[in-house]
Amino acid sequence: MPHAAVDYLPNDTSHSVTATVLDNNGNPMPGRPITIEVSGGSSGPYTFNGTTDANGQFSITYTNQTAVPGPDSIQATTSFSVPEGLEFSDGFHQRIVLAGQPRTGTITGLATRNWVTAASGDGVINQGTEECDDGNLVSGDGCDSNCTPTACGNGITTQGEQCDDHNTVDGDGCSATCQLQEICTDLIDNDNDGRIDCDDPDCQCQVFGKDPAAIIFFRPTKPDQDYFKVHGRMVVQDLAAALSGKFGILVTNANGVIYKGLLLPGDLKPKGPGAIFSDKTASKGPGTRDGLSKVKIKNKGAYVQVEVKAYGNLSNATVPLMGVQAVIGDTNAAYKSEWQKRSNGWRLKLPPS
Repeated sequence: MPHAAVDYLPNDTSHSVTATVLDNNGNPMPGRPITIEVSGGSSGPYTFNGTTDANGQFSITYTNQTAVPGPDSIQATTSFSVPEGLEFSDGFHQRIVLAGQPRTGTITGLATRNWVTAASGDGVINQGTEECDDGNLVSGDGCDSNCTPTACGNGITTQGEQCDDHNTVDGDGCSATCQLQEICTDLIDNDNDGRIDCDDPDCQCQVFGKDPAAIIFFRPTKPDQDYFKVHGRMVVQDLAAALSGKFGILVTNANGVIYKGLLLPGDLKPKGPGAIFSDKTASKGPGTRDGLSKVKIKNKGAYVQVEVKAYGNLSNATVPLMGVQAVIGDTNAAYKSEWQKRSNGWRLKLPPS
């Protein structure tokens, strides 16, 4: 016993089995020599020899040293020798037995052990990789499909939650209470409230100031080649580190995004006390980076001067209240105001920095 059982790897690597020898009346037979053999593709071969105890039992424990899943065959064998003869009795006198040759043989018992790899939903807690296992892959029932207790921060989004990014840290897009939260420097509406980065009250941004910005339409001759430029200032604490990261520029209004351009790490090339990106093809087509034609960043000591020129479809620029956002590394700046309508577009004068 057990006659058949399952062990779950990698937690269980050893198995115990007990063989019991009984006589025809079901009584235990102590002192019987017995052999237990284990064979199979996972464990062994093992051979154990011993003698049954006062309860007629012999127990062994063996190990699946390879931790390989598969079945084991376990066989217990004991031999016997039963004296045989003819008994004579008339019911009144002492019995007479004429002994014959003893009858010998063996008795065997079989058991199986199946080693399987523990997996989520099998009802067995796999130590080291599972905190719970309720025998199913249903989330929200106390033990989620990744075998962690249902809770904010376990990586499974369940019902009262909007997100779950496997932690309870604020500021990474999913709050400590598993609510969507704006990431303020990726130019994406992370919390789906229609407001991006500095337009979202979740974000606190410095003022992008000093110089003008303009939108110029080239319609109908070049409908996808409207022109945007801005020349502003912002404070960046560690400019060298910021320049090795991302750069982004965003123009928005009540209609949503008017223009968004992004540079990837490595696009900005060092030049003097700053860096530059240039793509002369942007004025005639989509360019390599969202129509960005020129990005020039210069370190002025107390502040950073940012110059951007870009081309694209700016047809959403239909109302005067518009905002401009600039991101350098993990630092952002923004300014929203009423733009002045021109015959061929819009013009904005940024505030003093």
